Amino acid sequence: LEVGTLGGYSAAWLATTSPDTKVTTIELESRYAAVARQNLIKAGLSERVEILQGSGRTVLTEIENQVRRGERQKFDFVFIDANKPDNLAYFNAALSITKERAVIVVDNVVRNGTVVSEEAAETDDRVRGTRELIEAIGKMEGVEATAIQTVGEKNYDGFLVAMKD
Repeated sequence: LEVGTLGGYSAAWLATTSPDTKVTTIELESRYAAVARQNLIKAGLSERVEILQGSGRTVLTEIENQVRRGERQKFDFVFIDANKPDNLAYFNAALSITKERAVIVVDNVVRNGTVVSEEAAETDDRVRGTRELIEAIGKMEGVEATAIQTVGEKNYDGFLVAMKD
């Protein structure tokens, strides 16, 4: 499962991990979903990737209901790379629709180092959302997680890797 499709790059990579891999990806913006559909067709991966267009929170609620009714299987991997203020809501939803030992990755959690700044959290909702996610996960039972800093074209950024017990 991916939350935040954009152009379909990550969905394409995920879909190539195995011939049996199926990816469900959620995208708010219809224009990005359309671009992703075209990119996945060109890559020959459109049969492996399901694009659901709509608000992440709304679509995740629908998926939760489908899982609960047995209409959809639980996921074993989730990649969250969408609007940062909703990261915690996405993460909590992911916990409810994943198998035991599932891995959940959240992108862009270092934010050029600003995530450690309480002052930045007061003025930047992306920093605030990221801090809320990290602090909440730190208090959760049944979840092991770490944040990994990367250095590259986005300066100092990073991702969070969590595993559900």
